[in-house]
Amino acid sequence: MGRVSPVKNYDLLIKAVEEIRLNEPDLRDKIFVQVIGGPGLMSQQSYYNKLIEQVREKNLNSVINFIGPLPQNEVLPYYQNCNLFINLSETGSIDKAVLEAMACEKLVLTSNEAFKNILPAKLFLTEKNPDDLAKKIKELYNLSEGEKEGLQKKLRQEVEEHHNLEKLTKSIVKLYE
Repeated sequence: MGRVSPVKNYDLLIKAVEEIRLNEPDLRDKIFVQVIGGPGLMSQQSYYNKLIEQVREKNLNSVINFIGPLPQNEVLPYYQNCNLFINLSETGSIDKAVLEAMACEKLVLTSNEAFKNILPAKLFLTEKNPDDLAKKIKELYNLSEGEKEGLQKKLRQEVEEHHNLEKLTKSIVKLYE
């Protein structure tokens, strides 16, 4: 969800999906990735095209779908219908797309340092390589329904308590006091 640029590490996700398709029979036919967004800048169009080509070359067209940019009012169903939201951003700042997924009570998996002290360790990817990402996806897939539901409720609670509009407004006002 959002802009497609090199700092988002989509190539890592593509390699992890390939790893799962090749080596994880339990997940092989259950993994489906939707990428919503497009290049953030004109200069990132070649990266976007390279990703699409990589998916084609690895024969993952039926598994990884580049939907393209959508208006904000059309993205909610994608959050609501996903099982796992993956964010491999290197921005170091809190990504609102992760917070939106958390608010929808969806499991998230991120490597973004800004979330290191916010998320439980099992939802944080410390090693950025395809094998570790595939392993984390499998671990989260294999959680019991009760554990998944507990984590999902905690994620929503985190957003409600610490990342709501009222808190943001107060933080902005404090900057100008």
